[in-house]
Amino acid sequence: METLDELYIIIFSEGLPFLIPVFWIDNIKGNHGQREDLPMIDLARLVRVQEETSKSAYILSLSHEGKAFDLAVQKIGGLYTVTERMRIRLPDCVRNSGNRYLSDAVPLEQGDGGGQELAYLLNPQILYQMAANEWAASEE
Repeated sequence: METLDELYIIIFSEGLPFLIPVFWIDNIKGNHGQREDLPMIDLARLVRVQEETSKSAYILSLSHEGKAFDLAVQKIGGLYTVTERMRIRLPDCVRNSGNRYLSDAVPLEQGDGGGQELAYLLNPQILYQMAANEWAASEE
């Protein structure tokens, strides 16, 4: 039986698929600029490890346990149930300070018989810390 903890939405940046827990999502809207009252992080910028902000099409407003921030993404897909058995833990040698916001990988079936591709599970708590740190630094 699936629970809300197992429900994820697929999002894309730089053509890469990512999954984020649905229970963190408060709102999804078109990208009409950054809100001044919340930290924001651009997933495409993280993926490219570049300083400029991308032309992301959507903003996900995320919050949980008093942590709120916006996440800019380029594309949004459907919902997926992700069970513990489906998760592939990323080895420590793959994870580093630049991609610590990734926790696991999940194989996704390709509908056209093209096999599987991996989607990467995002850790919203780490993304929040990164967004809050960046926002605090810009306020100084």
